[in-house]
Amino acid sequence: IPTSSSQINEGYKSNEINQTPPLPHISKMTENNQFAWLGLLKWSLAYTDGTKPSDESMAPMSQEKRDFLEAVMRDGIIDEVQRMKEIVEQLRVGLSPKVESETVDTKESERPDEDNMYDLLMELRDIVEQIDYAHTFAKVGGVPFLLGCATEGSGQANDKDEGEGSPAQNLDVVPSKIREGCLSVLATISQNNPPVQSEIVSMGAIETLLDAYVSPPPADAAAVITYRCQIIRCLSCIVRGQKVGEDCLVNSEKGRAVLLSALTSPGGDLASTLRSRASFLVRALATSDDATFERIRQLRPQLEAMVGYVITNWDDGNAIPFNLQIQETSLETLMEVLRQKKDAHAVLLYRERLAGAGVARIAKLNQLHGDELELASTELELWESLILE
Repeated sequence: IPTSSSQINEGYKSNEINQTPPLPHISKMTENNQFAWLGLLKWSLAYTDGTKPSDESMAPMSQEKRDFLEAVMRDGIIDEVQRMKEIVEQLRVGLSPKVESETVDTKESERPDEDNMYDLLMELRDIVEQIDYAHTFAKVGGVPFLLGCATEGSGQANDKDEGEGSPAQNLDVVPSKIREGCLSVLATISQNNPPVQSEIVSMGAIETLLDAYVSPPPADAAAVITYRCQIIRCLSCIVRGQKVGEDCLVNSEKGRAVLLSALTSPGGDLASTLRSRASFLVRALATSDDATFERIRQLRPQLEAMVGYVITNWDDGNAIPFNLQIQETSLETLMEVLRQKKDAHAVLLYRERLAGAGVARIAKLNQLHGDELELASTELELWESLILE
């Protein structure tokens, strides 16, 4: 049995298999592209159909086949960094007529439309889900583009003194769908990525996003709620697990006001998503390993809003609908604040009301059966634990 590379090569020569072009070097393929094996698959299918022994199908390779193999390997390798640059450039071309006074020298037919730009953003989001590409995108200056595009025209939506034809009449130059796409990519880049989180926080992104929440670009009520939902999610991804970011948000009077506004936002299902995302963020801030007595003290109004939510009698008819996810998140937050004892007084102030509401809610949940009881099992356990705590 041949064991050395020279012996193996001699074996190849003896069987005249060397007439077939050598396979691409695997180590080089993996270094250049983890999906280069797709090119190898195309090569195999092109030269072997599986219906006869491979030694019978082997023949000297023609120049045409060599050219085909080279094209397959070349086309099978995608430079993700280059692709990110291409996407940003296409977005710039598509948005330039909207946000710049000077037009870009591009034919109108070559400009990507709103749907195409959104698809490009989703492709970019898929690329930066890989943490290395997220780092690269941040290093090449992609974050300011996303942040600027997402907040274009914000902070001026409430200007009342502008007349017809003034700049304020044309503030919504970036389509809402594109703003949301940019915020989605920004959230993906930031989430669980401390180096990128630090960079984004250092460039003042938190304050910019808070301003955009307070004064969003002109839009109808539903679009504004959706926009604010995306901002809260983006803020959550930027600050969670990053002490400087968490402190920056909580220490900001505007930041705390935005959290309280989102937690208590009136409305139906659309606003319910906003309340849910805000409750998740408040829970992360209040139960973080970096949470201090001072932080819990600053978050008392938000914790009181959570108390108000869980003690609500939903049978009386309310302006906002019941949401099981918000209910569970609020109960988890209150229980964890009690356990950490960093400022349990923020919850103990409402101990009697919580106990009364908990007893009534437990009695109601215990009357459920089957799937309804199973669905309510987590809330039931949380109420029991909170009362015992």
